[in-house]
Amino acid sequence: MQGFLICVKVHLGGDNIDLLSKKISYELSYDLRDIEKGDAIPLVSDTMFYTMFNNSKRKKYVAYFLSLILEEDYNEILENIEFEKENLDKLNISDSKKTVDLICKVKDKYYNIEMNNNSTDKEKMERNISYLGKIYSSSMKKGIKKYHYNNVLQININNFNFEGNEKAIDKFYIQNDDIQKLTDKITLIYIYLPLIRKKYYNKRELTRFEKFMIVLNEKKSEDLDNLIKEDSVMEEYRRDAIDASNDYGIVGLYDKEQEQEMLFNATLDRKYQEGIQKGIQEGEQNGIQKEKLNIVKRLMEMNMKIEDISKITDLSVKEIKELQ
Repeated sequence: MQGFLICVKVHLGGDNIDLLSKKISYELSYDLRDIEKGDAIPLVSDTMFYTMFNNSKRKKYVAYFLSLILEEDYNEILENIEFEKENLDKLNISDSKKTVDLICKVKDKYYNIEMNNNSTDKEKMERNISYLGKIYSSSMKKGIKKYHYNNVLQININNFNFEGNEKAIDKFYIQNDDIQKLTDKITLIYIYLPLIRKKYYNKRELTRFEKFMIVLNEKKSEDLDNLIKEDSVMEEYRRDAIDASNDYGIVGLYDKEQEQEMLFNATLDRKYQEGIQKGIQEGEQNGIQKEKLNIVKRLMEMNMKIEDISKITDLSVKEIKELQ
């Protein structure tokens, strides 16, 4: 694949600037540690995302999500939605760890839904764009007369915001300086959960889609009960999510996810900084790598899955297995 360019003018605070160059704000982002017994675990949790969304047995919720953001018929999407494989085909050896959160297909269009939590860095957002290109070309086959490229929409659910941005939902295309689209086959949507949450807290009117985003992530409350009243899918999701959140297996996975995040962040603050300073003093970065391996050993002692360790440390599965 030769690659492609998403060319968009972003207006934040009067500046024409690359969006990914803006500072990230975590104000009003959802905190995975702020969950009490009886609450539904928010969808920003990897555990909950795979339990409630990346799950063909609960495809009604993804179908409803797509119907609201696309403003299309829910039953039509539900009838035609198909879940695709999680792992993208490898482009080369360096892409061996490449995975996406969720890919589904509705008729002739692919939808890639990415959950970017508040620990997300900009590098991951750039990787998301590379996933978009991969899905676009993944079924590229030379027919009798022409090549075929997929029609693909990537939706990034961001548990953060860019400083200066005030749009809760933003849409991007490949286009020129005159705002003329090059193609309708590639689209990217950014959803900023903190901005939707801000509207909810300020009791501003929410769209139906924004209400569903609140239902997917907010704690149980009387206001929330009123929000979802007489919406059968939202009501069912809430009951289902609370039941799943109190399931022993799900709770165990969620606890590990929290331990993983806290351990990684705490060690990052202390050990990584020590490693960085040591590397600077010695004129090399060996200190950082050594501390990263120490983190891996501690995570392995907690019986964390090798794939999860690989995801947060950027070490390959092979490297981690060698430590065993």
